[in-house]
Amino acid sequence: MQQPKPNPVQQRILLAGIIGMPGAVLLGLGLQSLFAERPLLPMLADPDIIWSMIAVGVGFLIWEACILIPALRQHARERRR
Repeated sequence: MQQPKPNPVQQRILLAGIIGMPGAVLLGLGLQSLFAERPLLPMLADPDIIWSMIAVGVGFLIWEACILIPALRQHARERRR
């Protein structure tokens, strides 16, 4: 049996989730390393690496928001009709 193809709005919402996952992981690891006494990995003791991870993670999350917010607005408009 063939499954129905998701509409473009659902595809953009899924894409935003896929883009945001590495950002959340990088941000979480960076913050954990920043505030923990012992980081998970020895390389995460370097402040330059920590701040780079946080910056890249935030960048990915902003990119996700730029995709997700318009897609959710369009999804809400379609549901109101």
